Amino acid sequence: MLAFPQAAAGEHVNAVLLLCRRNRPYRRLYEKENTDTDADGIPDIYQQAAPAPVGADRSDGTSG
Repeated sequence: MLAFPQAAAGEHVNAVLLLCRRNRPYRRLYEKENTDTDADGIPDIYQQAAPAPVGADRSDGTSG
């Protein structure tokens, strides 16, 4: 804990620190979801490689 003359001031500082810490992973997720490296107006997360065609061999040795 931090030393403050009033307990409320210390609680405010603790709340700010916790909110900043909590916000960090959400900010990274937001940036990843909205990144548009080719500047075509569509976030790159929606432009991933096409899925494998139906009937293609799977990694477990079966098809379909």
